[in-house]
Amino acid sequence: MNTRPAKHTFLLLPLIALLSACSPTTRINSGFTETETVVIIHGLARSGSAMRYLTRNIADAGFQTCVIDYASLRRPMAEVVNDVSDQIDQCVVNGSRVHFVGHSLGGLLTRSYLADPDNAALRKRLGQVVMIGTPNHGSAVVDHYENNWWMKSLGDTTLSLGTHDDAFPNTLPPVDYHHGVIAGTRGWFLSNKVLGESNDGLVAVSSTRTTTMNDFVEVDVGHSLMRWNKEVAGQTVHFLKHGLFQH
Repeated sequence: MNTRPAKHTFLLLPLIALLSACSPTTRINSGFTETETVVIIHGLARSGSAMRYLTRNIADAGFQTCVIDYASLRRPMAEVVNDVSDQIDQCVVNGSRVHFVGHSLGGLLTRSYLADPDNAALRKRLGQVVMIGTPNHGSAVVDHYENNWWMKSLGDTTLSLGTHDDAFPNTLPPVDYHHGVIAGTRGWFLSNKVLGESNDGLVAVSSTRTTTMNDFVEVDVGHSLMRWNKEVAGQTVHFLKHGLFQH
């Protein structure tokens, strides 16, 4: 059997790094009182510390913040959902109004939590929800590479983010609460080839959209760097305060 690397395997290295890079696992919780709390959820293969720039901007705007920290690589999605749900429960015990900000997979985990009937009471004090680069209809990049050894090595949660009908994003019910979507548009040559449309390097702009979104904005930034981007942070804070983006 030929075990030599594929001819263009080296072209995939930036994508592998983007999917598998992981900061040290550190839970961040700035504390919260009976006021407006923003639950902040990072994406795949990251940790709570990856959201520190966004967290600082949100806190500086006067919100209390509670940052979720969870592991996602080589774990089943059900385990990730349970882990995140338990942490959110702790974040929302207090706080008269609760908002959510999720980057990438974090947006899907927000949707999953709010769709759980056990959390129906929270909906009465739910504020704004911001999804940043969230693959609401899955990522065709996952579909394209799902049979490659390196993609399989990332685990079930990663593989569940494709566009198939039974993929995690497509098993969630439609969003029926006030929310805004931020999409990145700075793709790269390989993602442009695979996705064939405007994208952020991993997620097509069309996949970030929901049919019920209350506002939408595009930012010229790649998927991973969205959480460090000044415009993304500013638009997130604006939506949290006003329920719409700044156009």
